Amino acid sequence: MTRILACGCVLALFATSNAGAQQTLTPEPVVSASIDPARVVVGQRATLVVTVLAPNYMPAPPLLPDFQVRNAVTRPLGAINQTETRDGVAYAGIRYEFAIFPQEEGSFAIADQKIGVTYAAAPPQASTLTLDVPRLALEAFIPEPAQSLDPFVSSNAISFGQNVKQSSQELRVGDSITRTVTTKADGTPAMLLPPVTFAKIDGLALYPAQSSVQDNVDRRTGVLSATRIDEATYILERAGDYTLPPIELAWWDTRESKVERTRIDTVSVRVADNPALRAAVPNDNSASWKGGDYIDAIRDHWLLTMTVLALLAVVAWFAPAAIRSVGQDIVRRRTAYLASEAWSFAQVRAASR
Repeated sequence: MTRILACGCVLALFATSNAGAQQTLTPEPVVSASIDPARVVVGQRATLVVTVLAPNYMPAPPLLPDFQVRNAVTRPLGAINQTETRDGVAYAGIRYEFAIFPQEEGSFAIADQKIGVTYAAAPPQASTLTLDVPRLALEAFIPEPAQSLDPFVSSNAISFGQNVKQSSQELRVGDSITRTVTTKADGTPAMLLPPVTFAKIDGLALYPAQSSVQDNVDRRTGVLSATRIDEATYILERAGDYTLPPIELAWWDTRESKVERTRIDTVSVRVADNPALRAAVPNDNSASWKGGDYIDAIRDHWLLTMTVLALLAVVAWFAPAAIRSVGQDIVRRRTAYLASEAWSFAQVRAASR
């Protein structure tokens, strides 16, 4: 009898442990993440790869964070469906890629990120699980030969383009010229390209326009190209010869690992006098009117003049009566107050104090 009970206990323990093992081995979704390279030049791309896998299939896409990193530009690159077999269990999921462009030197961390996964744990029933993304670190640096660059810009290639548009072929005072500078770069976002500074020139009024930036990603190669357009208009205020200075940008060439310089040439401007504009602007002496000018103005606007005179006459007629009525009303109010109980009570209180 004792042997039978012992065998029963052993069988019960085995069954319990087997059930616990089966419960523990129930497949669940998994998340993996990596970043490459882990050390990158400021302004260059590090690729974050996040893979989400679930047993059977996922009836809905995972809920991902935006993976925004402070002082860095994050751009989604796309997603690819994934299938995998682990320990005889079929997994299906999605691989996500993100481009991270650090904007300054230092260490960057991708941490405390969570992903919501809905998967068919026991088809057709679905379960939802929240998974933590593994912590990742990224370091950005500026190469030693480029430490003096201010601002620091890195790219595979940078080029300048310039367009100058005149309001007239022969420039005179009052005309305008518009200088447009187009910066193109490969391998860095447009928002990391520095704005062009247009020089202020005595005799020319400067009016910068709002800059525009645009990124383009080649779908086949994934190569990023950026375009930035800066524009400014100069209003010609005085006659003379002017020179718009050259514009130069020093940047770090990531392909050649050296500092390069991109430059656009000067623009020469000759402004002639504009007698018509000078005649259209009266001087202080000619600005004073003569008696005949007032007479001509009244004659040209006689209807308006008569209307104003009529209004003044009406005001002059009714003003004395209105003033007298207001004065009499004030006297009546004061007399009534002096004869009122409130005034008498106020006098008594004043005397008692």
